[in-house]
Amino acid sequence: MKTALRLTVLTLMLAISQLPAATLMVGPGGFSTIQQAVDAAVAGDEIVVTNGTYATGTASGGGYTLQNRVAVTKPLTVRSVNGPQVTII
Repeated sequence: MKTALRLTVLTLMLAISQLPAATLMVGPGGFSTIQQAVDAAVAGDEIVVTNGTYATGTASGGGYTLQNRVAVTKPLTVRSVNGPQVTII
């Protein structure tokens, strides 16, 4: 019985660890700020930012507010749809 339970737990852990990373969008139809997407993401996710100037957003934590527009505090990818020429933070 204990062996069956251990195998079940191991199988569930392996299945969860193989979940694909999510892609979160910033722009129309997605998050309105990059920081909102970063806060919602989990390690390994990708954040895709559409063209535009992102001049709002702050990060809070530990009793303080950062003045940065974006604070990436976990291992994930943040990229622009069309490059830095058309996406400005």
